[in-house]
Amino acid sequence: MAKLYPARDWIILELEESKYSGNLVIPETAKDAPRTGKVIAVGPGEDGTPLVSKVGDRVMFTQYSGADVEWEGKSLLMVRESEIICYIAEEKDGERE
Repeated sequence: MAKLYPARDWIILELEESKYSGNLVIPETAKDAPRTGKVIAVGPGEDGTPLVSKVGDRVMFTQYSGADVEWEGKSLLMVRESEIICYIAEEKDGERE
């Protein structure tokens, strides 16, 4: 089985369902509704500067970010870290995990 390793500031995301179940409400009619995904691989960064994103992070990005890729039956998205618009942190008793 081959594994993908992103270069430079690229990140590989496993796509999630387009509906977010948190406090953010996005109407179905929104043309540019953000999508969500889970980081499964992170590149080494540019010029020796490591990326902020870590494997396992849940992130949100715009509808038109990155490049969609099918790899071994999974829907993946390759994005640059700068295309991530926010990180999704679960709250537990009012505190972020």
